[in-house]
Amino acid sequence: KAHEVGRHLLERLRELQSRHACIGDVRGMGLFIGVDLVTNRDTRAPATALAGYVVNRLREERILIGTEGPADNVLKIRPPLTVGREDVDVLCLSLDMILGETT
Repeated sequence: KAHEVGRHLLERLRELQSRHACIGDVRGMGLFIGVDLVTNRDTRAPATALAGYVVNRLREERILIGTEGPADNVLKIRPPLTVGREDVDVLCLSLDMILGETT
């Protein structure tokens, strides 16, 4: 189940990457996923402030994730093993909405 739901999560996040220039990279395996937020995809300059904003806004939506990386600009997604495809869809809809607030 972790492999199946994780694959769905990666697919959904990569769809968001195609719509939001601030998503520099999406990587991970299973249910342990990182979303690299950048101010510029070419230079890959970290978007630390944006990552903080996203984490706090997701918290307001009752979704808890953290940040990682030397610049604290990587959204660290590691849901419980009980997460389902519907939960992934809720996360991605919320993330899409929040990233849309920042443009």
